[in-house]
Amino acid sequence: MKRGMRPPQPGPAILDLLIEDRGLTITAAARLMDVSRKQLSEVVNGIAALTPEMAIRIERVFGSSADLWMKMQADYDLWLADNSGKLDHLKPIDGKQPQKQAS
Repeated sequence: MKRGMRPPQPGPAILDLLIEDRGLTITAAARLMDVSRKQLSEVVNGIAALTPEMAIRIERVFGSSADLWMKMQADYDLWLADNSGKLDHLKPIDGKQPQKQAS
């Protein structure tokens, strides 16, 4: 079953709500989080997925729940996988599985 509308990626929301709303640059936020500018930039620009470690860094620096950001990433990842077309050939089984006969 296809999932509905594409959920938002967490990266752009992190950039908007946590970094830019505080008047920070990506470089300044990266320093506070003790990550490279490139690493943070890839997450907030939707190039790289948010990792659990990055979510915890966000929680510790900005006070925003790591669980919230990881759920947002999981919802986005599930939508992508379900809508990729790669799994469309898989169908549910009907009834019981046949029993293997003893040799």
